[in-house]
Amino acid sequence: MALDGVFLRHLKEEIGTSLLGTRVDRVFQPNRDELILAFRGFSAAYKLLISARANSARINLTTIPVENPQQPPMLCMLLRKKLQGAKLLEITQPDLERALMLKFDSVNELGDHVELTLAVEIMGRYSNIILVDENGKIIDALKRVDAEMSSERLVLPGLLYRLPPPQDKLSMLTCTVEEIMARIDALPRDMELSKALMSVLQGISPIIAREVENSAGLGHEVYVKSMTPPQRRRTEMYVTTLMETAKNVSGTPHIVIDPQNKPKDFAFMDIRQYGNAMTVSEKKSFSEMLDAFYAERDQIERMRVKSQDLLRLLANHADRLSRKIANQQAELSACAERDTLRIKGDLLSANMYAIQKGETSVKLQNFYDENLAELEIALDPALTRPGRFDRRVPVELPDLKGREEILKVHARKIKVAEDVDYNKIARMASGASGAELANIVNEAALRAVRDGRRFATQSDLEESIEVVIAGYQKKNAILTDQEKWTVAYHEIGHALVAALQTHSAPVQKITIIPRTSGALGYTMQVEEGNHYLMTKEELENKIATLTGGRAAEEVRFGVISTGASNDIEQATKLARGMITRYGMSEAFDMVALETVTNQYLGGDASLACSAETQTQIDHQVVALVKKEHAKAVGILTENRAKLDELAKYLYEKETITGEEFMAILNRA
Repeated sequence: MALDGVFLRHLKEEIGTSLLGTRVDRVFQPNRDELILAFRGFSAAYKLLISARANSARINLTTIPVENPQQPPMLCMLLRKKLQGAKLLEITQPDLERALMLKFDSVNELGDHVELTLAVEIMGRYSNIILVDENGKIIDALKRVDAEMSSERLVLPGLLYRLPPPQDKLSMLTCTVEEIMARIDALPRDMELSKALMSVLQGISPIIAREVENSAGLGHEVYVKSMTPPQRRRTEMYVTTLMETAKNVSGTPHIVIDPQNKPKDFAFMDIRQYGNAMTVSEKKSFSEMLDAFYAERDQIERMRVKSQDLLRLLANHADRLSRKIANQQAELSACAERDTLRIKGDLLSANMYAIQKGETSVKLQNFYDENLAELEIALDPALTRPGRFDRRVPVELPDLKGREEILKVHARKIKVAEDVDYNKIARMASGASGAELANIVNEAALRAVRDGRRFATQSDLEESIEVVIAGYQKKNAILTDQEKWTVAYHEIGHALVAALQTHSAPVQKITIIPRTSGALGYTMQVEEGNHYLMTKEELENKIATLTGGRAAEEVRFGVISTGASNDIEQATKLARGMITRYGMSEAFDMVALETVTNQYLGGDASLACSAETQTQIDHQVVALVKKEHAKAVGILTENRAKLDELAKYLYEKETITGEEFMAILNRA
């Protein structure tokens, strides 16, 4: 959204015109991330909404009624004590930072006048509301930030308040056009003008940067080092206009409406980059526009918070009962065969010398029995060699239920949100070991700390799975525009082939954000449950899905790239296994042509056939992969329109969910 520094400067003027000199009448806190200050002047009353919610952070005058909780939160009670009856003296904005300082004249417990400042930081998920005393020390904050959350800036009672560290950007209030263009000229050659403006100028949002590029390029993309003289002149002209708007606070509120009549974006200037695809209209005031933009979203969010509170209460009661039942069942299970198993173990240990190789069971005198009665004990063949092992415990990868329980065990060591769906995380982490599941939980905790949150959420755990699978996001990696298009078509090719075949796992997520593992993108498919057996058709469909990325590149661009190396390796391995291990070849029928050794230590495989047979196997592997590759090409060719639509969407968004993918695919 476009609530940037310049937009906030306009809001400051608008709010100040109405509220300067008025007094705080009441303070409300409808939910944990919102405050409402009710002001009363000589002739009118106003309500100032301050939101620190990540997806709708803002400050504006509002007329929308909200329901307040019966029991006010602690911060609300503190602000009532400190600010109720206080007079608003001044509203300031440090340069073009996304922060407003509301200075009040208040009366303390001793009857003395003191100046208090309410610092409102509008910074997405890092948004905060902080009350500061006359000495610049923090009284309290909506979101406290301790040393575990941040090493750069602490927000705790008693500490001196300071703004977040400034970025190395130019302020449009003090710099010149020449300085701005000099900074842009020093940036990489292949950088788009909009991204260049974002990295150089303080106080502008992506929509404003794109608008300047759109105007400078007359609707076409503009790159830093390839700007023509006319494009450069237009860039300087529009940047000058932007600077004047910021200095003179001469902007007007505009809202962007999509074809479904839903608010898409907003800005402090007219927006023309969408052409006829969107409707842009001007509003009477910036506050009115923000109310209109966020009204539906806020209502949904407030209902969500209330429902979460109720669900959390019910979940806590259910969890306590479940733990009691589980503990009792565990105790019963542990006691059921404990004595019998202990006796058998002792008997085997004492009589190991007498057990012959190849025996599947043995009868031993039970010296715990008064009559020394014989006890028959079943034997694992691996234990029949005398003195080899006392016990053999095969450790395999956990199944779905096992993964879910392991995640819950490790999650007890950290703070986790109440609404986390462990079953979904377990399904997404198919094939993960116990150690990898522990890493997933630990990584989620680290993400929460880095983002300044006290609890790890569902999205933290899902992103952590991606980190374990593909590595961290390389947000500083800059792909060329052609590379980005290629990766987008490649990943959509995988997803589209999978979705248009039967017996394929549903698509969970598609992304083209590069990872530290070297992957430029990937498509995540998640099985609904445990899957122990696979048919020939399912395996063939899986090979087709693996070839879908390369097939998409061929269908769209008519060329092939190096991006399918891992897909090729997996498809080849799967095809070879179908022929040599699973008996899915008509030529060889149910003949084992490959043996697997070290099943629990990597599963190394070796061919057990002649050189001539190996040659035939190679031919069949090639034929099978080629057949499925051709099938993938056919699917994508028949659905070319959807391939283009989905690839364009992924190119623009960089990451899309399975729900978004299926919605576009099923859309007429």
